[in-house]
Amino acid sequence: MKKETIDFQNATAMEISNGNQSSIVPLEQEVIFSFENGLPAFEDYKDFIFVMEKNLEPFIIMQSLNDENLSFVCVDPFIITDDYTVRVKENIMESLGIETKDDMLVLAVVTVNPDMTKTTANLVGPIVLNVKNNKAMQVILDDVDADYVRYNVWDGATMMEDLEDSCAG
Repeated sequence: MKKETIDFQNATAMEISNGNQSSIVPLEQEVIFSFENGLPAFEDYKDFIFVMEKNLEPFIIMQSLNDENLSFVCVDPFIITDDYTVRVKENIMESLGIETKDDMLVLAVVTVNPDMTKTTANLVGPIVLNVKNNKAMQVILDDVDADYVRYNVWDGATMMEDLEDSCAG
């Protein structure tokens, strides 16, 4: 598959409002994250945008710019568990140009199940984004419990809500 250069003067993206596709808006280069080597099993797909919509919270859609039919649901792993640590190897930090933790955003890819209580997130293979230079990579953590491959989002979110309630009360 030949990679085409994006013409930002004429490129557009779908704006989503209240869960509905509502209009076409200009696509700005600043919102595109590039995966130099693509994603595992999707190596040819390198450019993605992240769509955050109030109706989908806490989920974020990672949409390919190389194929309109390719998107992933993601979630901030730190809102579904307080027992998760991401230790990114130094060579990956250098590759992404991450200098401080403030440069980094971590997301987990979600497998959505029709029964939302069975929806899981892959906490072993998070997406690491450098928010300063828009480089991104899916990394495999080798110091994370294997149970985190299919971490139940519903159970984690419920546990975090219960913890917040007990701290507030």
